[in-house]
Amino acid sequence: MKEIRNSICEIIYKIDLHTKKYTFISPHVETTLGYTQAEFIDIMNDHVQVPFYHKDDRAHVIARRYNFLRKCLNKDVQEPFEIEYRAIHRNGNVLLMEEIICPCYNKKGIIESFVGMIKDITRRKQAEETLRESQEKYRNILESTGIGITLISTGMEILECNRQIREWFPDINPQEKPLCYRVFNDPPRDAPRDHCPTAKTLRDGQVHEATVKIPRGDWISNYRIVSSPIRDASGSVAETIIMVEDITERQQIEERLRQVQKMEGIGRLAGGVAHDFNNILQGMLGYLSFVFEGMSPEDERYSDLQEVRKGAEKATALTRQILA
Repeated sequence: MKEIRNSICEIIYKIDLHTKKYTFISPHVETTLGYTQAEFIDIMNDHVQVPFYHKDDRAHVIARRYNFLRKCLNKDVQEPFEIEYRAIHRNGNVLLMEEIICPCYNKKGIIESFVGMIKDITRRKQAEETLRESQEKYRNILESTGIGITLISTGMEILECNRQIREWFPDINPQEKPLCYRVFNDPPRDAPRDHCPTAKTLRDGQVHEATVKIPRGDWISNYRIVSSPIRDASGSVAETIIMVEDITERQQIEERLRQVQKMEGIGRLAGGVAHDFNNILQGMLGYLSFVFEGMSPEDERYSDLQEVRKGAEKATALTRQILA
């Protein structure tokens, strides 16, 4: 038993109930706090100054520890005592500690001592804080993006959704885990559509994409939906992440662009025809000029040819308007 206690990385100690003194402290106290076993026992039995408690936590820790021990003696407490606090290593470094105290009973069920464990959780807390900051960072990215992002369960329940989804569909409450094919349709559907990318991903574990029309109030919006699988440790699909992009405006712009391009094509065709027709008219007017040079106004054909020239000139003016 002694070898086991000495090999444990946490600080283990024992308090005798009758003397209220620390009777044992494991050797790990020296590597954790910088005090020898004898120094630590003398400090704790002094009950006056506990230098390894942070000054801002000292009174709180001592008061809670005393209250726990008092309640144990009055048989008011069944659960172990747990507390976290800042400690000062002998070299001045600030550590975060976790301490647990449990009462020890004799065969008659009477408390005869207390056993405690002090663990350095500094690295764990730092890792938790780093993880929290990382999660917060990526959550902020997801919240600020203009693309809707939704987490869907294997039962097609909405588990999470970002700000954009909440703006598009304000009635969705992920805490209620609504079925996606019901809340994303108006009126709600009883089953997913055949082309639903989420349902396809849940079936085959592949990435699927679709463009769907979803009613939103008095109008219908067009959404591009991309469904990607999230796998568990065994490789099975555990959830799907859905990225939703509102492409309604983009499609409207594309449709207007197609109309403009169509009109441009018609304009180029009309311009080409008008140009060729204008060349023909210019040839006709040129030949009419030659005819008029050798013809007397008294010629009975003169007035008829004049009408022909007027018609050609009007046609020329019209083709110029088309070209313009």
